Amino acid sequence: MVRSVDGFSVGAGWGTGHDTGMMLSVDDEQNMTPPEVARRIASMFDTARHISGWETAGEPGGRWGQAKVCRIRPHRVLHVIGASEMAERLRAEYAAGTVAGWSLHPMPDTRTPLHYYRDAFRALDERGHLTGYKSLDRHGFVWAEEVRACPDDALRAVNGVGPGRLDRIRAALATDIAPMVEASSTMDTAATPETATPTHEADVTHARQAASRLRERAQNLRDRADELDDTAELLLRLAHRA
Repeated sequence: MVRSVDGFSVGAGWGTGHDTGMMLSVDDEQNMTPPEVARRIASMFDTARHISGWETAGEPGGRWGQAKVCRIRPHRVLHVIGASEMAERLRAEYAAGTVAGWSLHPMPDTRTPLHYYRDAFRALDERGHLTGYKSLDRHGFVWAEEVRACPDDALRAVNGVGPGRLDRIRAALATDIAPMVEASSTMDTAATPETATPTHEADVTHARQAASRLRERAQNLRDRADELDDTAELLLRLAHRA
């Protein structure tokens, strides 16, 4: 069986090695420390064999979590996305210049959860679908700032994002929404959508609006359930008369 690991098609259970070109088992890959992963990823972007727009670091259920990295071409600059410890550690490695010849792509000091823009994505779709948003979410984007900082060629390399959806993504994220938190200066207190605390009045308003939409949706579901009950009762009566 063949599987893709970090942009290469290799035998099941194996991943690509770094500078030496030796093969690494997937277990060995997961046991690598973030500094080792940072060097491996930079090495992958250095090779002419690299064809993928993105490199994956770690696993969602792994010790450090998962992050994804793309290169800001033609520069030797790497953009890291994700809210995991792996993502924070990779950012720290590249920002500190510990991986020779590579640097970190800068982002603003704010962190706005991508899901804050769900309504903006729906508003741009004739049927109210989350076109574009779902592709970003599945790929691992967590913060709106990550997407804004991502170059077009890297976004087009995301599965499900084409020219039309790219324009829609840019338009949706141009919506003026107050950031949720300031970016943490330390990894131990890095904010995630689950742990961050809203610090702006607009966030409270956003939460109230979301709660109102949920109440409205619940009421609609109850109304539909009542209609179904009435329909079922009518069918039972007709069945008895038959």
